[in-house]
Amino acid sequence: MKSRILFIITAFVLIIGLLIIRSTITEEKEYKVLFIASYHSTMGWVVNAQKGLKKAFKEKGVKINYRAFYMDSKRKSGSEQILQSAKQATALIKEWEPDIIIVSDENALIYVALPLRDTKYKFVFCGINGDPKDYKLPSENITGVLERHHFVDSIKVLQLMDPMVKKVAVISEASKSSTLIVNQLIKEIPLLPVKVTGVHKTSSFKEWKKLVKEYQDKVDALMVILFFTLKDEDGKPVQSKELLDWTIANSRLPDVGIFKFFVDEGGLTAVAVNGYSQGYHAGKVAIKVLKGASPQKITPKRTKDGVIYINAKRARAFKLNIPSELLDSVNIIW
Repeated sequence: MKSRILFIITAFVLIIGLLIIRSTITEEKEYKVLFIASYHSTMGWVVNAQKGLKKAFKEKGVKINYRAFYMDSKRKSGSEQILQSAKQATALIKEWEPDIIIVSDENALIYVALPLRDTKYKFVFCGINGDPKDYKLPSENITGVLERHHFVDSIKVLQLMDPMVKKVAVISEASKSSTLIVNQLIKEIPLLPVKVTGVHKTSSFKEWKKLVKEYQDKVDALMVILFFTLKDEDGKPVQSKELLDWTIANSRLPDVGIFKFFVDEGGLTAVAVNGYSQGYHAGKVAIKVLKGASPQKITPKRTKDGVIYINAKRARAFKLNIPSELLDSVNIIW
């Protein structure tokens, strides 16, 4: 009788144990994923990066509890505003305790991730223009994906549309992001199939206007990098569309950029870093970290796929045709 009872108890314990093990195996862990963008929620880059990020998790069947925080540091570019936004993002991290944090672009990396270097919080970055070595990365808890721009390809596409382009001037805002991008450009000037007659960064809309007008008879085209943080003579922010609208209305020169939003807002053409790809590859890195890989052993790498954009209205204004060899790969903005 006792042996029978012991057998029943043992069998019961084994069954319960097997049920627990089975439950553990079949029930997938849901990870808390926090996306911190340097910019605003409706910016195309931010939207596409998040689409790519979510796709990476879905593709691997990794369940996530997803939240996003937007620092809005293009439209609110003052140092105090950026620091306040970073403080709010950091508070959210400590309150929510995410399993992984994806930081997009320099401000989120510099003001949120780096102050939490070598803590328990795991970070993966994307959209970073700087040299990881300058940030002493990768570190024990931070790694990611690099953003490197397609300056040469952008100029080549412009020249396919307008073979007369031989000399180019470069203008951009004077932000931290702009400085990093312009530094990349300067390194690649010897590779460009044009002569670069000037590279300018400014925070003043008045100075921007002056540069655009002065270059009308000196170069064949303008390369426009970033244009979000300029201010008027009263120190008030100038909306990016207002600035680009003025530039288009007051320039006889074809223009080329390196971002999709440049073409969206009226610029002629750009070969842009793929925001979706940046988010997707950051997601793949994040999954590795969540599964136990050490961030310090994951070397940050660039994504290489660029996307060609051409604004049809701007092309018509210059009586330029879209080259036949680009028709299968170009994204036309109507």
